[in-house]
Amino acid sequence: EFDAAGGSVESVTVPAANAAELSVVQVSPGLYRVTALNAFKGVSYFDYVTKASNDEQRTTRVYVRVM
Repeated sequence: EFDAAGGSVESVTVPAANAAELSVVQVSPGLYRVTALNAFKGVSYFDYVTKASNDEQRTTRVYVRVM
């Protein structure tokens, strides 16, 4: 069982296939800004990796609809 308590976000990435659509930038610890690029409209996604206190890692995909 993955226990995120005491864990952290290790990385946030936009896959190469979506690099022209979205930008994700860390604003401060735990806060990220997602920006649509090149007047993109539609559904895109980015991934983030969390690391639990027991060193187990999980990748989560976040879908974003830009209108």
